[in-house]
Amino acid sequence: MTARAMTRAQKIEVGAALYQTKGCGYCHGKTATGTAKGPSLTHLGWWHWRGSRLAKQINNGGQKMPAFGDSLTRDEVSELVTWLRSHPGSKSHN
Repeated sequence: MTARAMTRAQKIEVGAALYQTKGCGYCHGKTATGTAKGPSLTHLGWWHWRGSRLAKQINNGGQKMPAFGDSLTRDEVSELVTWLRSHPGSKSHN
């Protein structure tokens, strides 16, 4: 199933699973609330980090974050972004 064929709820579910299986929690914490290695990701609303900026950060890395563009598909990045933007701390849940 491609990301285009998924509902938003399905993308959120897949994005949450990818967060766990791709090792994001190693730096950002199991629930994305941050650790000494990486910041919290629960506050990334449209006003602060748009989806395109999140995708760019995931693909290209930056600051201390490594790039994941070679190890994630475009659909996987989209699913992660959808999940990240769904957090209750985000201003936009779209």
